[in-house]
Amino acid sequence: MKSELRIGIYCKGTTLPHWQAQCLRHLAEQQGVRFSVLAVPDVHDGAAPAGGMREALGARLNELIIHRAAEAEDLSTMLGNLPMVWLKGSQPTVKELQAVQAHGVDVLLALLPVPEDTAASTDLPIWSFDVQGQPLSSSGLPVFARWMMEPPPSSAALICSVTGQRVSATFTTRTNTDGVDMDAMLLGSAWLPVEMRRTWDATKGKRESRPESQTKASSIISLLFLWLGSEVRTATSGKPRPVHAGEWNIGIFPNPIQSLLDEDHNTNVRWLTSPSPGTHRLEPFGYQAADGQLNVLYRKMDRLGGTDTIARLRPKNDGNLKRSRTMLSAQAALSYPFVLQHGSDIHAIVSYPHQQRTELFRVTETNDGLDHVKTLLDVALINPTCVEHEGRWWILGSDVDAPDGVLRAYHAHAFDGPYTAHVNNPVRISGTGCRPAGTMFRHDGVLWRPSLDNTDPRAPAVILNRIVELSPTSFHEEPGRTLTGFAGSVYGNGVSTICAMGDITIVDGLRHGPEAREIGPSERSPNRRSKAYEE
Repeated sequence: MKSELRIGIYCKGTTLPHWQAQCLRHLAEQQGVRFSVLAVPDVHDGAAPAGGMREALGARLNELIIHRAAEAEDLSTMLGNLPMVWLKGSQPTVKELQAVQAHGVDVLLALLPVPEDTAASTDLPIWSFDVQGQPLSSSGLPVFARWMMEPPPSSAALICSVTGQRVSATFTTRTNTDGVDMDAMLLGSAWLPVEMRRTWDATKGKRESRPESQTKASSIISLLFLWLGSEVRTATSGKPRPVHAGEWNIGIFPNPIQSLLDEDHNTNVRWLTSPSPGTHRLEPFGYQAADGQLNVLYRKMDRLGGTDTIARLRPKNDGNLKRSRTMLSAQAALSYPFVLQHGSDIHAIVSYPHQQRTELFRVTETNDGLDHVKTLLDVALINPTCVEHEGRWWILGSDVDAPDGVLRAYHAHAFDGPYTAHVNNPVRISGTGCRPAGTMFRHDGVLWRPSLDNTDPRAPAVILNRIVELSPTSFHEEPGRTLTGFAGSVYGNGVSTICAMGDITIVDGLRHGPEAREIGPSERSPNRRSKAYEE
């Protein structure tokens, strides 16, 4: 058991940006963590930015590209009873840090910038966020810089203590519609203090050098142009905007899934006929119905980011298919329909990210719908994937806030639960390669886990990870080869899901095309709906 870690929090008060609120929630869930004191600058929210026009422009640009992560959230229930140290200025002095330390804190978590000379003048360890080589701004958000608007599509976020110890991850900031998604990066970064806490006892006191900033401040002229362009884009965002999003379809790869471990595997995929214009078939999972015919459950989308439907189809030998049938629908995005055969029953595990639940369904005897069985988890996962391993059943899925960068695991003695969270949840924080991408499989006694490489969302790939350790107390995987798609085929520009079906593998593929449009933030953030299964 880890020793107790008493943490002081340097923040704006009990109302914080959502990503910082999540950061504190994640820490509070860790064993042996106790919040001891708040250090709050005595500065009114309405005060003019200290950086003048540059900071004002940067703040406005942040408003245009950071949405959910920046929403204000009241944490008075969690933090309201903590003692508070008021700071006279906008940043703490060494004397004020000593007053914080007098409350018995072991470390100070800084959710606002701390001057380097001040941090170097105290023996109180300070954990500070560093985003792409820059500290946070006085708003608790990253300092706006041009890299947020331009390739490369990923950025680094790390947290450092005064000793130089750091943990880091790289998060994708580009979307598959060529937009900017800073929310996923910030909400993924909210898990970094958990990773720091896990390594703190073993490495504290070991000083490491802090990397120099590689990000140059944007000029006023550059910020003005970026601001004008962003304001125009926001003003016209209600109109359809063509993007290079492409079309997803389902195919049959006529070889076992294990053959994809071979660098020289063939790319002969039999793709189904194209979906209707503006619609997509993706994330397929197969099963054999009572009549022995191959059936496929998949996500049917009318547009990228739109309403989701879990549908069923029966591929035919000539590449055509019988009319698809709706099995389950929702007014917001669903996870993929992971299919599991248990005894004579066919089950599907589907997660509802907008309702924070993961559900178990059973395919009806008439094969025309999904009957609800039970709630497996009172938490939502992106792409929940189930596997039996060494006498236990496991569900692995990625975090809703950071679907590409944070992996969670749950285990049970029976496939239908009850499930217990892994003692080290989240079991992996890496920025990308966490989101499950199909059925796990064994080869030569080794368990393999497909995961999504979304570094370039316009050309997604599947990483085949070798499971080294998977137990209630440990998890470790190592990336093997990356499947970039089925080159030379019609839908060869990307792949997101592979499903084992004995001697064949069901896959999806991406074909570039102009038929989609970018989905705005208001459309990507569905309102929470009442708990219902007939949606």
